[in-house]
Amino acid sequence: MAIQQERLDRRVSNLKLAGVLQPGEPSPFKLKSSFRFLRENCPDIEGFLDFLYRPDFLPLVSLTVDLHKDEKRKATDDPYMKHILLATYYVYKGMQKERLTDSQKRVILGGSLLHDYIEIKQKEDVEYNDNDLHKKLSGVGIDQLEANEIFLVARLDTPKPKPDSMPGKERIKIKREDFDRIMNITPSDVFENYGVTFPLIEAPYMDYTDAELLSRYIKEIKIADMAAILKETYEDMLTNSDGNNIESRNDLRPLRERIIVFQERLDMLKNIVGEHPLFFSMKMDLSYMASILAIHDMGLYV
Repeated sequence: MAIQQERLDRRVSNLKLAGVLQPGEPSPFKLKSSFRFLRENCPDIEGFLDFLYRPDFLPLVSLTVDLHKDEKRKATDDPYMKHILLATYYVYKGMQKERLTDSQKRVILGGSLLHDYIEIKQKEDVEYNDNDLHKKLSGVGIDQLEANEIFLVARLDTPKPKPDSMPGKERIKIKREDFDRIMNITPSDVFENYGVTFPLIEAPYMDYTDAELLSRYIKEIKIADMAAILKETYEDMLTNSDGNNIESRNDLRPLRERIIVFQERLDMLKNIVGEHPLFFSMKMDLSYMASILAIHDMGLYV
């Protein structure tokens, strides 16, 4: 077992998650904890890594790692790729039951790998032009139609920019509207957005059947993103890995806000999609987080 875990750690590290440890980069301990987290929460991580290492997919992985190499999760300083890989693993597992072409798999998982990039760049610079991502995708040697579709998935999964100064209630309102838009996106929305973004005279034609597939997986990526965030937050609270005991925090509003938003989203998801393989895990993680806050409010948290 130890040999197998060492091999898995080495394969994840080879994706350049570790890179050369320099000032400001994650410590060896943080990298080790990220590898452990992925092993524990990705039962079929071997199959997942096999796909990531495929020659026809590795350029997208390398691009994603390069784009996120300097980013860390706020609470823990873990590499942000920890979140990207968990969310993409959920999407990977969800599509196993479908008969998809290799091209469709690359587009879906490529869109998942890049689902947060535009939002992160917009937080850094409100004037960020997301066409920059399209140029990067077009430059890694993949099929141009696939590059266009991956970009479109990432763009349509991106919420509106929200300044840090925005009041909590307004922030929750905009998050609710964004989530509702994404979860109700239609094939026609995807098809029309492709035509506007890539005029047919200049770009490869996207078939309407692709628009139908992408509209479903734009939603699946959003659900996987939510499930991954819940799992990571649950893990942070369970292990106190963010380095702050909940009792010593001066402001729990961000956590309370997230719980409210996630509970609303779970309720919305049940109304829109009915059942989903990730719902049970999401519900349990959210219940744990809410119970910890309730215990804290009663003054019983130790």
